[in-house]
Amino acid sequence: MPEVSVDFTDNIQGKMEINVHYDQSLSQERKLLEKNSEPLSNNVLVLYVDSVSRKNAIRELKSTLKFFEKFMPYEGGFNEKYPEENFHSFEFFKYHAFKGYTSVNYPLLFYGQNRKVKNKNLINKYFKENGYVTCLAHDYCWRDNTLSNHKFIKEEIFDHEFNLCDPNQENVNINTVRCLYGKQDIEHLLNYTDQFWRKYKDNRKFALLVSNYGHEGTL
Repeated sequence: MPEVSVDFTDNIQGKMEINVHYDQSLSQERKLLEKNSEPLSNNVLVLYVDSVSRKNAIRELKSTLKFFEKFMPYEGGFNEKYPEENFHSFEFFKYHAFKGYTSVNYPLLFYGQNRKVKNKNLINKYFKENGYVTCLAHDYCWRDNTLSNHKFIKEEIFDHEFNLCDPNQENVNINTVRCLYGKQDIEHLLNYTDQFWRKYKDNRKFALLVSNYGHEGTL
C-alpha cells in the first residue's frame, strides 16, 4: 500500500489519505548504529519556508517566532529561562550564496559545502550513518527545483519521502493559497511529517519539511 493516496469514493473533490508506514527492520537497524555515535541532539526538525525574509517573519509571524524564542540560548547557557524544556532553537544568517535563488542554497549550507569544495557527504547520509531515521516532505515539483533537489539532496534517498504536487498549477510562485483535496497544501505536509515523527518515537529522527508558502502574497 502507498503511504499517500487519494480517495474519490464519496467525495467529488477527493480526500487525501496519508499513512506513513513504520518499518520495524529499519528502526532496529538504525538503533544499532546509535550505539556508535554521540550526536548533539537526538532529534532534528528543519522547517524551511521559501521565501520569507527575516524582516517579514518578524512582522507577520509574531506568535511563531515567540514560540521558537522560548528555546533559544540565553546568557548563562541553553534554556536558562526554561530549564524544564529539552528543546533548543536557533537562527542563523545567510551571509553568502552559491546560487541566485533560495532553495538551492540551504542544502549546501547544511552540508558544509563551499564554492571550492563540492563534497558528497550530504546531511541525509550523515544522519543515517549516525542512527537516525530520515524524512523529506516538500511541495517543490516544478522542473527547475526538481533538478536542483536531485543534484543537492537526492544523492542519498530519504527513508520516507513525500513530494506534494498540484497537477493544475504550473507556476509555483502564486498569490493565492494553494489547496488540494479540501485542505491547504501545507496541512498535508504537516500531517505526513507528524505521522513520521510519532511512528518512530523511539528512534533518533531527522525530518526536513520544505514549503514554498512564503512566495504567496497571503504568506
